[in-house]
Amino acid sequence: MKKKLLGITVLLAIAFGSCATAKKAGSSKDVSYIKMERTNCFGTCPNYVIEIYKSGLVRYTGRLYAQPDGTYEKNIGTAKTDKILKEATSYRMDTCKELYEAIITDVPAIVYDLKMGSKEKHIGNANFGPDFLKELARKMDAIGKPTDTGWKKTASYKKPE
Repeated sequence: MKKKLLGITVLLAIAFGSCATAKKAGSSKDVSYIKMERTNCFGTCPNYVIEIYKSGLVRYTGRLYAQPDGTYEKNIGTAKTDKILKEATSYRMDTCKELYEAIITDVPAIVYDLKMGSKEKHIGNANFGPDFLKELARKMDAIGKPTDTGWKKTASYKKPE
């Protein structure tokens, strides 16, 4: 009876857990680069990309309906980028699903691409995944949009025809 109960508990934990939560520090699963894209919708939802590098570089690329549009870069320092990269590592994003199914068709998605050691990970439609993926997106928005001084425009955006 105890073995069956234990087996059921383990299966439920696997079935309901989409990402692990424990992490050993200093492993090859440490996130060294993260890219978040907010996709457009059938309306005027802003489409933009925020990239955060271990070196301290943050790159923002505003596309359709994004303000500002174009590509901007700023070095915010390794202390700030390390904080968000360590947070991504602690969430064990390497164990998240590759795709979270959309519940509603006309909702912009959050898409992540990560680099951990020599491995890369893609997480599609993260807004339908665990809450921490949406929280991480909000934090990336807070540091990755060119709203203050120090951002350098490196390219203009060409609207698709």
